[in-house]
Amino acid sequence: MKDTREALLKKMDSLLGYYASRADAVEKLSMEKKTNTSSSTSSKTESSKADESKDSTATSAVESVVNVTDKGYPFRLMALVSLDVNTYTVAKSGLVDCFNDFLLVVDNVEKNKAKLTMPKGNGGSNNMGMY
Repeated sequence: MKDTREALLKKMDSLLGYYASRADAVEKLSMEKKTNTSSSTSSKTESSKADESKDSTATSAVESVVNVTDKGYPFRLMALVSLDVNTYTVAKSGLVDCFNDFLLVVDNVEKNKAKLTMPKGNGGSNNMGMY
């Protein structure tokens, strides 16, 4: 039982680093980035003389969109999925091992209980004992 307990604790310890590993994988995933930049400029000039009237208006707008795409995106996504699947598999196998070990302990206790309640030499026609 001690070996079983140590094996289960090792599996549980391996699960503790999952969230840190997943956070690193998500950070490295570097999803598609978009950067929007816009600027607007407006100016108005008025000039008046008795003989001349002049109005001018200038407006300019600049808008740029930059898309950055990581070429390793599919591979990083597969690495993230494999990390999730691996952690799920380790957790599930640990749970199955724990259940099987519990059944093993219950089975051993039941077998020993039967031996304690019916010791050798009791319950048969053979009452010879040692001889």
